Amino acid sequence: MVINENKPNFYTVNQVHQLVFQGSLSKTTIHHMIRQGKIPTVEFMTKKLIPAFWVDECLAKAHGIEVIK
Repeated sequence: MVINENKPNFYTVNQVHQLVFQGSLSKTTIHHMIRQGKIPTVEFMTKKLIPAFWVDECLAKAHGIEVIK
């Protein structure tokens, strides 16, 4: 596995709102999807962070790139 030191390992809900959904879903909806287990998170103190692998998979699917697990 190659780790890119310039790329974050986790994203905040605000970052995912802008980067993945580009404002098409509200932050409230994203939080609801997190509570439903549709978006994976890691808790750090009181903050929920979304793993970069999930963001990468969503962006790849949006661009029509096949994701191999």
